[in-house]
Amino acid sequence: MPNSLRLKPAGKALELKRPHFLNNSSSEKSTPVELHPLASDLDIERRLEWITVLSEKHGLTSGDFGKIAAESATKILERQRESRLFVGVIGEFSSGKSSLINALIRKQLLKTDVLQGTTAAVTVLQHGEHFLVDIIRKQRGVLKELWHGVQGLTKSFATIFSSDNKPTTEDQLIDALHEATTNEELAKDIMQVNVTIPTYSLREGLVIVDTPGANAQNPRHGEITASAIKDLCDAALVVIPAEMAGSLSLINYLKENAGDLIHRCVFLVNKIDHLRRRKDQERILEFVRNKIREEFGIQNPRILAAAPQFVVASLGPTSDGRSSNDDEVFSDLEIEHWVGEFEAMESKLRECLVDKRLQAQVDDISLLLEGLYKTLGSNLEVMAKDYEDQHNALQQLVIPDIDGFIAGKANKHAENASSLIGRHIRGFDGKLIDRGTSVVGAVRYAIVNAKNKKELRQAVESTVPRIIRGGERRFVSMVRNLSKDVMKISQREFKDFHAEFQEHFRSLASLGGRINLDKGIQERSVANSNASKQMQTITSQLSTGLQSIQNADTTKLVGGGAAGAVAGTLILPGLGTIIGGLAGSLLSTLFGPSLDELKSACLNDIVPPLATSLDSLIDNAVDDVNDFCSEAIQSLGDLIVEYGPTYSGLVQTMRERDESEKIRLAAVKEQIIADQLMIQKQTASLDVVREKIRQI
Repeated sequence: MPNSLRLKPAGKALELKRPHFLNNSSSEKSTPVELHPLASDLDIERRLEWITVLSEKHGLTSGDFGKIAAESATKILERQRESRLFVGVIGEFSSGKSSLINALIRKQLLKTDVLQGTTAAVTVLQHGEHFLVDIIRKQRGVLKELWHGVQGLTKSFATIFSSDNKPTTEDQLIDALHEATTNEELAKDIMQVNVTIPTYSLREGLVIVDTPGANAQNPRHGEITASAIKDLCDAALVVIPAEMAGSLSLINYLKENAGDLIHRCVFLVNKIDHLRRRKDQERILEFVRNKIREEFGIQNPRILAAAPQFVVASLGPTSDGRSSNDDEVFSDLEIEHWVGEFEAMESKLRECLVDKRLQAQVDDISLLLEGLYKTLGSNLEVMAKDYEDQHNALQQLVIPDIDGFIAGKANKHAENASSLIGRHIRGFDGKLIDRGTSVVGAVRYAIVNAKNKKELRQAVESTVPRIIRGGERRFVSMVRNLSKDVMKISQREFKDFHAEFQEHFRSLASLGGRINLDKGIQERSVANSNASKQMQTITSQLSTGLQSIQNADTTKLVGGGAAGAVAGTLILPGLGTIIGGLAGSLLSTLFGPSLDELKSACLNDIVPPLATSLDSLIDNAVDDVNDFCSEAIQSLGDLIVEYGPTYSGLVQTMRERDESEKIRLAAVKEQIIADQLMIQKQTASLDVVREKIRQI
């Protein structure tokens, strides 16, 4: 691929990302973690296997933890295989970061002018066979408008932009890079700039992350640098100008934004040539060393010194024709000395970075493992609390005696039914008497109001029997309706009991947690329909009683007399015989006694027997109703009591199950506690490894 500049969108997530690993690097050797002296203490494979076994034992592999564990294992594997080391170059404004990077890569790449060279965007430099500049923009289309809207863009940059991906000269690319990384109007809409460059110093996997000044007046620059430290860097090269070795602002910035990375930092005292005397140089290095120990607690900080501007000067003029040392004149001997010093420092730096690369891998992997331990421990803590709550619930649960519970409910609902039925039948005998009085009155009225013998005969033959049969039908209807109401009361009480029973056992089942009573309760609902049939059978007893009243002989209705048969008097055959006889006498005495005498004879022969018959009917009906109500209440109680033997077996099973569950829960909790202790030990061993790493 020829030299080129490419514009790419950042995607949905606006965050810094490591550029893709280029396989065309001449060195593709990995740096396995096993080479690190702490590899045996870290023991990645064994720890991951232990986490898997523990999560399987507690059923966590298919849940959120399983997903987290899989993602962490992938990240650990990727971290083990990562052969690159991303080193952030951090320093304050005008600390000489860009010159140092140019010296390290032996190329006049980054802008170094004090006034115009302030880095404004993160720049990532890695090895590649061709010189490529990828500008990652925040929003699609934004940069294109800016390119044409910002004054002072270089002509070469405009030419490049108008012909994306076409071959360009190296100088044009460098000019474009300068515009993208130092022009604030452009840089604020750029996520990062990725540069691949064919240079020997980056062939072994070193990736340099250039950052804006930590103390720049623009707060955006400090935020960008903090993001780069967090999202991109494995280690950092902290650049400290010799004349500002005790900068409090730099120390505070590092404490706030690089606390987790500080033990992976190499501290480089830059522009050491500004101190002419060797003694002053050694004094400032010792000062920095003590300051790092004091501020960050690092016992053996890596402190180096360099004067990179001499190496940069030896590279020739920059793309704008300036020399790095245009303002100063050095002898050839001095230049040779400082270039030699830089090469010696560079050799030490590479040794440090080899250690830091392995250190970063071990440190990051230990952090991932520690995160897994913490998440696993949190899951087990939740499980332990859940098991404890279940155990406590079972300890506090006292399943009541089923027989006592049923007996109490039977008494309660029988009393309720008795009270409701009693109120319902109160005055029922009075209603029957009123109905009987009405029947007698109607008969009397029909006889007395006959205007002649013909009407009297019609009244005796037809009207009186019709009145009596109508009265009897009304009696039957009244008793039957009352029996239905009594049945409804009993059924409603039974339904209420069944609902209470279901709720009671459902609550017990929810505490016990394992026995499903739905089937048993459903079967009991079927039994309830059978019970309803039993209630209907009891109700039919009343109908049977009414039929006996309808089919009673004359002794129940009129108190004596021979049985007879008259058309239309099948309900009261005895009284019908009397009425039939009266009708016959009326026919044979058409010219005999007077109408009044005949009326009197009819009243005397019909009304007293009718009254007696009705009194007997009412008494029998009241007795039958009372007996039926008693039987209904008794049947209700019997049906409720039947629940005892039906469910006593389940109650016993619940008790046995709960005892077994208590033992199981106690054992599981004990195992969880043991596993939590093991997690604590594993975490503690990781803490030891991390502490050793920090002291390397």
